[in-house]
Amino acid sequence: MNSLIHKVTHYLHDSLGEEGAKWGLSLIDQKTGKSLAWQDNEWFIPASNQKLWTSAVALDQLGPDYRWTTQFGVSDQTLWVIGGGDPVYSWDDVCHMVRCLKERGVKKIDRICLDDSLFQSERWGTGWMWDDLVMGFAAPIHALNLEENRIPFQISFQDEGIQLENPFSFVESRLDASRLEVSPSDETEYTLVRTENRYDYVACGVIARDEEEMEAAVESGPEFFYLAIRSACQYAGIEIDEQVSFFVQPISQELLETSSIHLFHESPPLAEVLKLVNQDSRNLVAEVLLRTLPLQQDGVGSVEAGVKIVEDVCKHWNLKLPGRYVDGSGLSTYNFSSPLTLRKLLEHMLEHPNTFTFQESLAQLGKSGTLEHRDLELPSSWDLKAKTGTVNGVKTLSGYLYEHGEVRIIFSCMINGLIKEDHGAEMGNYLIRELIASLDDHNLSK
Repeated sequence: MNSLIHKVTHYLHDSLGEEGAKWGLSLIDQKTGKSLAWQDNEWFIPASNQKLWTSAVALDQLGPDYRWTTQFGVSDQTLWVIGGGDPVYSWDDVCHMVRCLKERGVKKIDRICLDDSLFQSERWGTGWMWDDLVMGFAAPIHALNLEENRIPFQISFQDEGIQLENPFSFVESRLDASRLEVSPSDETEYTLVRTENRYDYVACGVIARDEEEMEAAVESGPEFFYLAIRSACQYAGIEIDEQVSFFVQPISQELLETSSIHLFHESPPLAEVLKLVNQDSRNLVAEVLLRTLPLQQDGVGSVEAGVKIVEDVCKHWNLKLPGRYVDGSGLSTYNFSSPLTLRKLLEHMLEHPNTFTFQESLAQLGKSGTLEHRDLELPSSWDLKAKTGTVNGVKTLSGYLYEHGEVRIIFSCMINGLIKEDHGAEMGNYLIRELIASLDDHNLSK
């Protein structure tokens, strides 16, 4: 066994006490051509490292300048919106849309019609945990999305207890924190339950003092969108009844042709949106990418069609496919990848015409995304850009190590079967430190 592999295995099993955990590694040194592997051909649950497959294929097929388009307009006091899948449409965008209508002379709305038909009705991924579906990271996926279909309650720690504030004025929503306790350590572990009032929630568990938000998923993206439109109209001075008629259905050609106003809103380019996927690990955004892929071919925004495109593109790239690819985000524990397949994907993307955009989409140690606050220090000449991954019992880290600004190491490290997930990050940090030390000692062997 290579000395680095031996050290890391001992650290994981003995020092951290994770003797039941399984780990794998695949890396290659771009400078020397030497490689190192440990259980690199075995299947692991990849967690959010799954997003590397999704984002790489989306960047290749859609291009860095791709934008999602939301259409809206008015026909005889009916305000209609056609969802184009925009995963980053915001409350500010709704307000801007309504201001545009106001500026064009709209004075009254008596009916709202929302078209959410672009994607097939697959609101959650295959194999997502049922008790995660109220959590913000498992929000439902729609063609009409607003604020990623979640409410990010703002946390404050007061003498009288934990306070949670809804930041959105357009929806009445409360999160009961009476069963939530401040963690004596840095541990955060809680569950959310939705009450009979679908915008009220109860939190149970413990939360660390450095947490700033607690995200709750909404039950219906289009209804959430409707509440925002109604409120924005009221703010803008457009007459609209509190109980205005609200429909979710495809917009007819007749309605489009009789519209006095027909406007368009474009999302930021894919190059910017990818950072939400690979830096911040936003699951809904990744799932929208998967459903968007087939729209360019046959117009059917389905998971099945998206998965086929991912597989076909990887075959075209002469890459070994993931063992199982069932969602775009990696939230499903049905997914399987190996360290070797992920490393080969990263190698391919290093030579891709859009490699700069892909590398910039990754989290950077100490600077962005899920690596911004990572407790890891590297020598001044080294840097790390990578994708992290976490689901229950799983930690993964795949990406690039840079020396003097150039990619030196391409790697994928995957751990399954952890009792404490924090141990996965500790082991990953240990691996990176020991790896760099071994390179400095010219001790990396095949």
